[in-house]
Amino acid sequence: AYQYPTEKKVIGIHAGGNPDPGWLGKRWPYYAGLLYDLKARGHDVALFGQGKDNYIEGADFDYFNKLDLLDTAKHMAGCNLFISNDSGTMHMASAIGMKHIAIFGGNGYKWINKNNPAVYNKNSIIIGAQDLNTVRVRAILNLTKGIL
Repeated sequence: AYQYPTEKKVIGIHAGGNPDPGWLGKRWPYYAGLLYDLKARGHDVALFGQGKDNYIEGADFDYFNKLDLLDTAKHMAGCNLFISNDSGTMHMASAIGMKHIAIFGGNGYKWINKNNPAVYNKNSIIIGAQDLNTVRVRAILNLTKGIL
């Protein structure tokens, strides 16, 4: 795992997911507010993603379009917590046993299999809604309190 040059807790976020138009409803729209509020609470934020993922300004550690798959996993593993939509990075977080919050939208949240280690591990918190506009930043922040 990568060792971040900070004394603060590092929260990794990935605001992307499948760019197919049918999947856009599975992307939570409030990552910019979450980043701002995490920093206001004294945490550092590492941003992950590439290509058509959502880029968010203001991360302390900006890895957007900068890491290959192996280095992404190493840098993710150095985070105290990882927050993502249903995406490849969310599955990586679960597979390496990270503490993570997975945000599922659309019909996907109905089919979460907690027996599937690629989605869920003992460190997983899964939140979902048919309409991700109804999942507020405060709900995600409240979940982080019990993890950090």
